[in-house]
Amino acid sequence: MVQLKCNGVFTPNAIDARENAPNAPNLTRVHSHLNARPRKIHRASKLHILTRVNRKCGRDVGGSCARRYLCKMAAVELAFQERVSLLYLLWRAEQRGKRRPRRTWVHQVLQRREHFGEFHHLLQELRLDDGRFQRYHRLSLAQFEDLLSRVGPRIARLDTNYRRSIPPAERLSICLRFLATGDSFRTIAFSFRVGVSTVSQIIPQVATAIWDCLVDDFMAVPSLGDWQSIAEEFQERWHFPLCCRALDGKHVQTKAPPNSGSMFHNYKGTFSIVLLAVVDARYLFRVIDVGGYGRTSDGGILANSTFGQALRAGTLHLPPDQPLPGGEHRGAQPHVFVADEAFPLRRELMRPFPGRL
Repeated sequence: MVQLKCNGVFTPNAIDARENAPNAPNLTRVHSHLNARPRKIHRASKLHILTRVNRKCGRDVGGSCARRYLCKMAAVELAFQERVSLLYLLWRAEQRGKRRPRRTWVHQVLQRREHFGEFHHLLQELRLDDGRFQRYHRLSLAQFEDLLSRVGPRIARLDTNYRRSIPPAERLSICLRFLATGDSFRTIAFSFRVGVSTVSQIIPQVATAIWDCLVDDFMAVPSLGDWQSIAEEFQERWHFPLCCRALDGKHVQTKAPPNSGSMFHNYKGTFSIVLLAVVDARYLFRVIDVGGYGRTSDGGILANSTFGQALRAGTLHLPPDQPLPGGEHRGAQPHVFVADEAFPLRRELMRPFPGRL
């Protein structure tokens, strides 16, 4: 007699004459095979077993009908190795039915965010020292509060019945800390005691809100009077007349995206994206274009940018041509942008002579 586990209970079943042989297995061997990894069975035999079960029961192996049929078939028709394999399948079906231990909804470390988090603990002390606060955020306390008043309504979230939302000041602090240090999301998450996925959502949301709130005030399209005042400031500070702004490209080193090939590989031998920037006489950014491929030249990025297209089309509303100071006899000259030799020479774009004859 051999006992087989059927529906959670070991029941005796008669076996065929093959099991009366001297080498017939006993219950101890079957039970040891059940607890240990069973011996490998030929794939064709296993497929044959499953095919017969599905044809007989019309459902998965884990069903009650299938279990009863497996027990009967294992006791009467199958060889010992096949029965052990069926016992293992039954054990796996029971294991799948057991409930896994529930994971905590919010980890205990994150639950103590308001007591030990960096925003609620360290930053409250840094508010008493404006210098250290500025080194932490790259903004003074007054600038931080002014920025918070602008973007706060855009980044605020509603509280739920289960937990309170992260306040706008803490959201802004997380984003500014990332922009100031470039630390990984995981490092920021540990410092502020929030989830990594939460940080990955907060940073782009706050960055977008900052851009939307500040772009019209600090990077607006200049009027004719603005262009004229910028040209006068260039002449006063840098002794360059009829100059509206200066532009250049900057390679920002990054990791090559998957399946990007050599698109981001630059002449320096690294992978990068290109920041095309236009600044005024006080080094303040007025126009930016971010995301150009590292392999593209500065001139190519300018040609494909919105600013470059407007510059070629003459829709920037630059001041009218004027004579140079002391050069009235040479006639009126156009207002220009200055750049390095990586950019092409155009009527509205001035570049130095190349370093070759």
